[in-house]
Order: sequence, then C-alpha cells, then structure tokens
Amino acid sequence: MCARLGNYSIVLPDAILCLRGNLGQTLGTKQFHRQIKAYEDLRFLESKDGRALRILAEYLEPLSRFKRYGVRDTIVFMGSARLISRQMAEAR
Repeated sequence: MCARLGNYSIVLPDAILCLRGNLGQTLGTKQFHRQIKAYEDLRFLESKDGRALRILAEYLEPLSRFKRYGVRDTIVFMGSARLISRQMAEAR
C-alpha cells in the first residue's frame, strides 16, 4: 500500500493496519482499524506462541482466587486412585 502523508509518500505492508495516533483515521484511501490486543486474540492465545501465557494464566488465576477468599496455605494430596482393602493394609 502506498499512501500520502503531507508531502511524503510512504509504503506500508498490508499487515500494518494501525499506527499510533491514527486510530480510526484514513491515510490516503486506506482505512485504519484498531489492532486487536494479544489477550483478546484467540488465534494467538491458542497458538504455540501463546503457550507461555496460557501456563502463566493457570498459575495466576488460582492465586488471585486464593487471595480473594483469604486462603493462605494449601495442602496437595497426590497418589493413586486405587485403594487396597483395610485387611490388606493392616496385614502389611
């Protein structure tokens, strides 16, 4: 895309849809649109590059909830879902 800005001609790739300070204004015949924020872009968030944000969110969201409800300490139990009978456990 080639556009005129005052006395200057500038060439912009089609991927550039937004210039700071020119949101919603026209430059030549091209209408500029607000660039979507990364946190609103589901295509990005679900991509390989968005993985770090998804992992961070899985940590921060529960932390925020714990703070909201005043949870200071937690205990995590890990183990098998299979239980042995009481007699077998006492025999050991």
